[in-house]
Amino acid sequence: MSNNNNSDRTFVGNGKKVGNYDLVNFSINLNKAKDFVYEYKGEKYLKMTMGSNKDGANEYGQTHKVWIDKYNPDSSKNNEKPTGNKEFAKAGDGLPF
Repeated sequence: MSNNNNSDRTFVGNGKKVGNYDLVNFSINLNKAKDFVYEYKGEKYLKMTMGSNKDGANEYGQTHKVWIDKYNPDSSKNNEKPTGNKEFAKAGDGLPF
């Protein structure tokens, strides 16, 4: 989404930075994410975004949040809200994300 309003995000998990590495282990709540799975060329996908917590680690040591990426380039043209059933691909790579 183009704005930074957290209320528009569907949070589905949290992550934790691993040591001094550029890695983040994370878990996804499948019950929260299942409605956003979509199919493209016979394969199932789930677009997500991960970002660091603004206030650092929470009480469980989790340093990141994971949310559903609801951006749909076609919806910005029509001012429609994106749905969980996306059928688009970026040019060049053949992948829908």
